[in-house]
Amino acid sequence: MKEIFSLKKKKKSFECDMRDHKKKNHVRVVCFRRKEERDKKESGAMSSGVTTRGQKRRIGQRDVWDLIVNNDDICFKHILPRLNSNDVKFLYEVNSETRKLVKRSSRARDLTKKFKVREMSSILTLEVAWENKSLWPSDWTERSFCWEVAETNKLELLEWAREEKECEWNRWTINVAVRQGNLEMVKYCVANECPISTWACAYAAANGHLEILKYLREEAEAAWDLRSRIF
Repeated sequence: MKEIFSLKKKKKSFECDMRDHKKKNHVRVVCFRRKEERDKKESGAMSSGVTTRGQKRRIGQRDVWDLIVNNDDICFKHILPRLNSNDVKFLYEVNSETRKLVKRSSRARDLTKKFKVREMSSILTLEVAWENKSLWPSDWTERSFCWEVAETNKLELLEWAREEKECEWNRWTINVAVRQGNLEMVKYCVANECPISTWACAYAAANGHLEILKYLREEAEAAWDLRSRIF
């Protein structure tokens, strides 16, 4: 499931993408500004008597914000159901209004759930997960986090985990990349000396990824065993 709600904190506002997963190209960007900033901007617009394009956009953003926090029937039926448990956590952190909103909804229980790293699609959201290790499953280590990042199937996120956070990895990172058929991620793992076992070739064979199997055998000189031949 692709992330449909992402949060970016600015100096005095939060910028949020609300994505309709049924319409891949439909993205609405909403800025959640602090009340005093919104009031100041709207006051200036009224005093001048002229509504600029930017002011119209801000009014539209305010309407969307009011729709989210002041119309429970619409929000609970059409907005919250589109959010995964990660999204609910991010929405909860926007401000006091969203905290109250989430708490009075049926999604409040999602706040107690652990982060699902494989459902994240941006470095920003991964940063939140990395900094809040208390929300990791109790049996997780950095190696677990790394192969969960690999499950996003996004090479740039794995590069961030390895190069920015110096996250440890093990054979399961390349196994995930192989299983998903992500050749570029496999090449990255090999180039950066990710631990590799005979399971890598076995997963390539089992999932029909011939190009990856050839690369592992001919370029990476990865070992294989009877499992690869059976599959």
